[in-house]
Amino acid sequence: MTYMFRVRFKVGPTTRIDAKVDELVLDKTGGVQVFLRSVTAGQLVSDADELAMRGEGYATEAQASAGGKRWVGALVLGMISEFVATEFGERGSTGGLSPAGLELLRAANPGVRAYNDIAGLQVVSETPQPVFIRTQATAIAGKSGDAIAAHVRDAFSQHAEPDERSLLASEMYAASHFMPSEDSRFLMLMIAVEALIEAGTRQTAQVKAIDALVGRLACLSLSDEERESLTQTVAGLKRESINSAGKRLAGTLGDRMYAGKSPKRFFRDCYDARSNLVHGNLGRPTAETIRGLVGPLEHFVRDLVLERNGFHPRGE
Repeated sequence: MTYMFRVRFKVGPTTRIDAKVDELVLDKTGGVQVFLRSVTAGQLVSDADELAMRGEGYATEAQASAGGKRWVGALVLGMISEFVATEFGERGSTGGLSPAGLELLRAANPGVRAYNDIAGLQVVSETPQPVFIRTQATAIAGKSGDAIAAHVRDAFSQHAEPDERSLLASEMYAASHFMPSEDSRFLMLMIAVEALIEAGTRQTAQVKAIDALVGRLACLSLSDEERESLTQTVAGLKRESINSAGKRLAGTLGDRMYAGKSPKRFFRDCYDARSNLVHGNLGRPTAETIRGLVGPLEHFVRDLVLERNGFHPRGE
């Protein structure tokens, strides 16, 4: 019995791998072959936006797993070397057949073994022939045309004219609906929130304390470059932090609740998750955590934009 690994991925919408072959072979060593293939049967690699990397012929499951992990890392580096975006979808929503459904397929097709086509690295036996099944559904929400028309008329009659910050936030809100993953959608919504944040200056006593710290830097044995860098950093503390200004902005939403939390607490949780995502912290929030924040965050952005412009839809 031999084992194989498989990992599917997407390339960016404006990029294709220019290889007019059914399989792009990456390596053939000692009975093991690693190659790229479209997930659509009969499609050339050059025409595919979704592909699978497969490694076949491993003697043990452990060897297939270890080899797969190395090849996934190599794929990431090799693709980015040619400016190709590679998306594995490991933090996206998942779907598939139940164990009972898979068993029914196996019973009806004894010559193959069915597996759910999950995101991330899969390691399976090559006997019987593995086939990968995926179920997919896209929900489309219908929004009342009458309600939209009424809101537009109300905004026009009230002379509601969104300012530049509101327009930018609305643009980021709209862009979030076209993001390919929950992580990117969450980050785009946080950019929308930050577009609405206006950081102020700290209190007078705090500013005086910061000025005193800047003065102390002149007495330290530092190079001119080091002193200038530290002076700019410390002087920058006179401005209110984004976290603090964001909580102040969230306070404009009063006693509304988001994911069962006050606006200020909800903003803090979102800001912490955003920081852990973008600053490479090892404590990266789980996919479930981000998924649980995205829906309420969409409402949060919408309410901030409307509140900023003093527009309150009828019935709310």
